[in-house]
Amino acid sequence: RSIEPVVRTCRDCEVDKPVFRVFDVAEDGTLYMGSYPDAAVYSYDPATGEVRDYGSVFTEGEYLWGLTLCGDQLFVGSGNGPGLGRLFQVDTVSGTITHVPFPDGALTPNVIGELQAVGDIIIVPLFEDANPIRFYDSSTQQWVLSDLQAPGFPQPTDAFDEDIDGIVYFRSEG
Repeated sequence: RSIEPVVRTCRDCEVDKPVFRVFDVAEDGTLYMGSYPDAAVYSYDPATGEVRDYGSVFTEGEYLWGLTLCGDQLFVGSGNGPGLGRLFQVDTVSGTITHVPFPDGALTPNVIGELQAVGDIIIVPLFEDANPIRFYDSSTQQWVLSDLQAPGFPQPTDAFDEDIDGIVYFRSEG
């Protein structure tokens, strides 16, 4: 078997930001980006050249560490210090930004890590002493599993676009 890479040409995209930290690409080719130092979200449509500024999702922090698309909803994770890990939902059609509160009594982490959508479930790795993972159902807007302990540095794997037989995979311990 061989893999043939897809080559795409990137056009200049004029966005006055020093650093883009996280990216995701929609099925139509639209690129979604999270910036530093203002924790803002942008999209770039290569077909039209249109850049859309959704604004800052979190004014108390500078960093976006996770970003994933789920349908027309973009989920964004922030953080870079005690209690700064937050999850936000950006409606890519209306531009509405919504804070997704954690379950009652759950800790607020330092950082929300690399997010991944698997079907309607958003995998949310947290970085604190214990490094747990949470699972958020975007269709019901409910946390379905909270603080699953994952030793090491837990991250969702990109190997699967969807769950396999109801199982969601993530890597841990490097």
